[in-house]
Amino acid sequence: RTQRSEQALSTGATNAEAGATNAEAGTNANVDAVANTDADAPDSTHALLYFGNLQFGVDEGELLAMIRTTDETATVERYNPKRGFAVVKPSAVAKASSLLALNGTTFRERELTVQRHGRSARHRLSKLFKERELGKPSDMTTTEKGGILLPQGLGLVQMPPRAKGAVAAKEAIAQSLADYIEKYSSSEAQSATAHEHAREHEHEHERASSESSLGLGLSSGSESESFSSDGPQVQLRVNCIDSPGHVDFNSEVTAALRITDGCLVIVDALDGPCVMTYTVLRQAIRELVRPVLLLNKVDRLLLEQQLTPPEIMARFKTSIAEINGCIADEQDAMRAEIEEQEQLECQGQIPDWRVSLESGTVAFGSGYFGWVNDIPTAIERLAARAVALPPSNQPAWIQELQSHEQVVDRMRQTWFGPKTFDKSVCQHILRPLKRLHELCQAQYDSVNDGAQIHAASGGGSGGGGGGGGGG
Repeated sequence: RTQRSEQALSTGATNAEAGATNAEAGTNANVDAVANTDADAPDSTHALLYFGNLQFGVDEGELLAMIRTTDETATVERYNPKRGFAVVKPSAVAKASSLLALNGTTFRERELTVQRHGRSARHRLSKLFKERELGKPSDMTTTEKGGILLPQGLGLVQMPPRAKGAVAAKEAIAQSLADYIEKYSSSEAQSATAHEHAREHEHEHERASSESSLGLGLSSGSESESFSSDGPQVQLRVNCIDSPGHVDFNSEVTAALRITDGCLVIVDALDGPCVMTYTVLRQAIRELVRPVLLLNKVDRLLLEQQLTPPEIMARFKTSIAEINGCIADEQDAMRAEIEEQEQLECQGQIPDWRVSLESGTVAFGSGYFGWVNDIPTAIERLAARAVALPPSNQPAWIQELQSHEQVVDRMRQTWFGPKTFDKSVCQHILRPLKRLHELCQAQYDSVNDGAQIHAASGGGSGGGGGGGGGG
């Protein structure tokens, strides 16, 4: 009996090993078959076309009749009337091109979406998310103003105009997102964006000790050496501490100034500096924190006050002069204290920190409309626009120069020189901004007036109906 049991156990183990071997062989065969199927899939589905955004419940025969007006022997491989799409196999490659030309045409009051099967914008978007490890497309969030927030800080994409039909609308959104990701999330695009951002905002840090302790690795050499595309990419993290300007929070302002490397002084462009602005500015100078100035609410000067560009420029100069007066007075007092103590040479230890539009230490913008600008950046954009003009429209002096930097230097010397600075700022920067705000206001007023007229007409017709019923 014992021998029979041992023989049965050995026979069962042998059969189990054989079954496991067969199962493994079958699994490998299935994997090979799937791999071969995937490898052959592009060839087999290359000629298939996707017809989307079809009207709900449209007849397959009617769709086929429309398709055969272009390709007489085309066949419908798959058809889903509820979801509104069909997969069509053309008779030849040349006919496929003719069928692709039907994209955007109207069929049963719907705009057709015709593309190669498996190459829709949604497939493309999913593939981009997977390749660049961005998570899932479903993880994206929408904002209240109709934007789509991409993951990993890639940016905000505005939704395109809604197409007629759910499928077409989804395809349009996926197309916009895929185009944006391909443009801005590649390594080349990130390198170019970082290089452009560094060139626009490059400045020399005044304290080398702070730079080395933070580990930023910023070089004070030339632009080509500091931000070369061949070298390591520099990522600068800026931590902003927003401290209230009210007198009750004066201690918090002092604490914030002692742990920061610079301060951004925000002044209302319409009202000018307030009392606490001067107090906080003096604290910053005492703590050896260099200030830069932002003139906010410029949109009020453009829309509420209806000021002309020269008048806006005069307001800018008044606010800048008041801020510079406060800075100069405080620095002169500090120099006098140092001279009395006879410890240091004042000129070498306290530099001139007065701000100006020319140096880029003064910016102006609108927090309400979400834009900001400064003179050096505006000159860079003007130079880029001038270089991008067709040669027939370019001025002769631009064609003589060889690089973008030379065009920028020439503009800075001629257009934005000491004699023509105010005039150029008004003509090339403030006047386009004023025109842009006027257009936005006119568009808003037209839409608002149309909505009010529509509401008034609806209310009037309702009132008339009520009166008739009462009679």
